[in-house]
Amino acid sequence: MRVLVLSWPSVLDGAHVGASSIRLLARWLAEAGHDVALLSGGLFRHTVDLGEQLRPFGIVGAGRYRFGSRSMVTFKDGTVKAQMVCTAATPDTIEATDIRTFVSHGQRLIRDHRPQLTLYHGGERATLEVARLARNSSSKVVATAWEFGWESRTAFELAHLVVAGSKYLAN
Repeated sequence: MRVLVLSWPSVLDGAHVGASSIRLLARWLAEAGHDVALLSGGLFRHTVDLGEQLRPFGIVGAGRYRFGSRSMVTFKDGTVKAQMVCTAATPDTIEATDIRTFVSHGQRLIRDHRPQLTLYHGGERATLEVARLARNSSSKVVATAWEFGWESRTAFELAHLVVAGSKYLAN
């Protein structure tokens, strides 16, 4: 099965429960034999050296990537084909261009990868727009709830199914 995984916060951010969890889920799906593509934003909860975060993936010239540059970083995370857009350094600096860039790359992945299943977490505008485009292209859409804060109905309206990490989140 072809799977697309979406995360606005960086999946490399170990301090973000949702992003870390969806990254792990993507790896499990890939290890189970599915063709998994992952699109991640560059949002981290804490200030980090992006080059240091990318170096373990064997990215040549990892130090040249900067937050807010909107450049695309492509790497393999296990057998997952991962892409990260250097969208923003903090939640306060997100601009419309960051959202358009993420959605543009999401559109390309939907067109080229043709996912049968799309997984996402959170309710950020960019993530929801790519999930909507995937749903319109006949992909089954699964939302995930890994942490509190996404109780808003709009975060789950596009989903065919919602996966929750605990019975409390499920409620």
